[in-house]
Amino acid sequence: MAATGFYCVLSFAVHQRTREFGIKMVLGASRAEIFRLVLLRAIKSTAIGLISGIALAEPAMLLLNRLLARPLMACGKQLSIGASALLEMGRKSTDRIRIGTSRFLLHAQQDQWVGS
Repeated sequence: MAATGFYCVLSFAVHQRTREFGIKMVLGASRAEIFRLVLLRAIKSTAIGLISGIALAEPAMLLLNRLLARPLMACGKQLSIGASALLEMGRKSTDRIRIGTSRFLLHAQQDQWVGS
């Protein structure tokens, strides 16, 4: 699942930069230079994910251990707050993707109308 998620994020990032890559190729960049840009982006994303995952793993483990050491009814409030915060973060990120996609589609439609 992690590999599929990483592929999706990288594919989305490359799709967003397609025009940039086209302009760079027109200006003389080789396929190897474009590939290097994509590869550096992937390495940077992986490094950031690994570092943040390693940094957050220990505190998250301690927090979960502390929450699960108490009776389940006592930590229900904290779990519900955490779950609602995660859901809100997910909603905001999908809204941002939806807005970006709609802007891309709007520009694509305008380009199509202008070209015809």
